[in-house]
Amino acid sequence: IIGNMYRPGDGIKPHVDLARFEDGIGIISLGSSCVMQFRPATAQDRLASGFTSTESTIPPSNSTTNVAESSDLVNVFLEPGDVLAMSKAARYHWTHAIPETEMDVFDQVAYPRGLRISLTLRRV
Repeated sequence: IIGNMYRPGDGIKPHVDLARFEDGIGIISLGSSCVMQFRPATAQDRLASGFTSTESTIPPSNSTTNVAESSDLVNVFLEPGDVLAMSKAARYHWTHAIPETEMDVFDQVAYPRGLRISLTLRRV
């Protein structure tokens, strides 16, 4: 378990969690709400996370389209107490990030950020 504290304006850059972690990652979000953004991962994103081959080390996506070549952006609103689970395509084929901002906008509603704690569960 890894605990992180985020103040208003803090964020995390888009990334795919490191290859040394097994499939299946859980995040418990406490304190303030925030928007987490998901984008299709590029081969470069995956290589930067320690995958030696984008073809042999990453399980294939079950999607009928290549999400790495699409321009999709998915915003997920995390409220206090929410649990986010990522595995398979969400774990390997999408980056996740939290924008550096003091105010999140979701469904045309503004949410000021407060102190947020995240607990991340991974298995090595």
